This record gives sequence, C-alpha cells and structure tokens, in this order.
Amino acid sequence: MKRVVFVLALLTIALPGLCFAGPFGFNYGMTKDQIIAIVGKDAVIKDQGFVLRVIKAPESDNKFEAYTLLISPDKGLVKIIAAGQTIDTSQYGTEVQVGFNTIRDSLIPYLGAPTKDYDFVQPGSQLQSPSDWTEALQKKERVLASTWDLTQRKSKSNSLKNDHITAVILEAMGLRKGEAWVQLSYEFEGFEEFYKSVNKPSAPKP
Repeated sequence: MKRVVFVLALLTIALPGLCFAGPFGFNYGMTKDQIIAIVGKDAVIKDQGFVLRVIKAPESDNKFEAYTLLISPDKGLVKIIAAGQTIDTSQYGTEVQVGFNTIRDSLIPYLGAPTKDYDFVQPGSQLQSPSDWTEALQKKERVLASTWDLTQRKSKSNSLKNDHITAVILEAMGLRKGEAWVQLSYEFEGFEEFYKSVNKPSAPKP
C-alpha cells in the first residue's frame, strides 16, 4: 500500500479518533474476536498470536494507515500502535517535524504537557548536520519523541478516568530515503506484565 500524506491537512484537521473513552474506538480489554467483528475480516492484514494488525479502526483517522493491536490472553487489548501515513520529507526533516508537532500539540489539551520530550542525535553519530536529519532518523541515530506517563495523573483529570491508559508515546520514524512517518501508541493497564511474559528468556536446554 502506497503511503501518502498531505502535511498541510495536518495543520488544520483535528484528531477525531483520539477519543479517550477508547483511542480510535478501540477499548481496553477487547478480545481479538470482538475487534475483528467490528472492523471486518477484510481489514485484517496480520493475525499472528497476540498481534493483530488492521487497516481500519472503529473510529479511523485518515492520518493513520494501520493499527497494530497487542492482545493479552487474559487481559485482552493492552496496546495500540497507530502507524501514520508516509510523509515525503526533505533531508532536513522539516515535513515530518511539522507532522509530529501537530499531533503532539493536539494531544496536550487532553493529556497535558508530555512527561518527557526527546530530540537528539545519538552520541558518536556521524550524521550531526541539519542536512542529515532524515538520514539519521532512518538509521535510528536520531530520536524525536514525546511520552506521557499517565499513572500519576488519573486522579487529576476527569478526561482520563476509567480509560485504563497508562502511557502514550509519540515517535517520528524513518522509513527510507526522503520518507518517514509518525507513530502514536497507547499502553493500557497490564501491558508491562504482558510484555515481560512474552519476552521472558527461554530456559536453557539440558
């Protein structure tokens, strides 16, 4: 699927899918069968164990082209990873930075200021020049991200009560030369335990 984005649209269109009763219409604890029943089998592009990837959401946002859903056997849906449309960007990364900042700014009224912002080139990288911005991102030597830790905020904001969201992560991602995208993730209660369980080292064979 060819990813296309109109950066100017990002400047003027809100994010209707970012509804905190359930981001993009996906709710904490949904089962795989419940999700497929809502989006339809034709929307599924990957169904492998605890990973379900779909090109449609109950409340789709046209700035995102696919949604990877991590589903715990006992907790149900514990993480949403929304992949943004591809941004054709210059070597300076101006266009992807505009897309990133636009989404970041749209989240702040709901989430408050990010807990942490990251904007740096990895130590030792040879891609330090402003004209190396996009190449460094593509090679994972540059980081542009904002994170919200919501575990300490739930009692302070009515908009965040009962949604089970513990963290929100916004990242700029390099695709290939001159192309990038913005990825938005939501983590729910139980994700950390689930992540540890699926990444537990295998016991050595006797």
